[in-house]
Amino acid sequence: MKKSPAQCGAFSFLKRLQVNVQQLPFQEEYQRTHLQHQEKFMKNWLIAALCAFTLAGCSSEYIITTTDGQMLTSDGKPELDKDTGMIEFTDSEGRKQQIPQSNVKQMLER
Repeated sequence: MKKSPAQCGAFSFLKRLQVNVQQLPFQEEYQRTHLQHQEKFMKNWLIAALCAFTLAGCSSEYIITTTDGQMLTSDGKPELDKDTGMIEFTDSEGRKQQIPQSNVKQMLER
């Protein structure tokens, strides 16, 4: 009469072997370091994504040079009001300013 694997002890031996492999100390260390690397990777991606969104939301500064030599700084791109012929911009202190287009020598994005 033929014995089944469970009766001959092969099954119980394999089961004990599987439990012993799962309880090896280096495996626990590997799992811990693997999780630490995953967390670090996710933190780096999160920081990169936040920086990208922050920079995308920032407006540029422009330097407006006038014909008399003044240099004015604007937050955001200055716009031309076609009705009045004035360049409108918000200065670095948040005040709305207007100067005639004929007084502007050049505008540079900073």
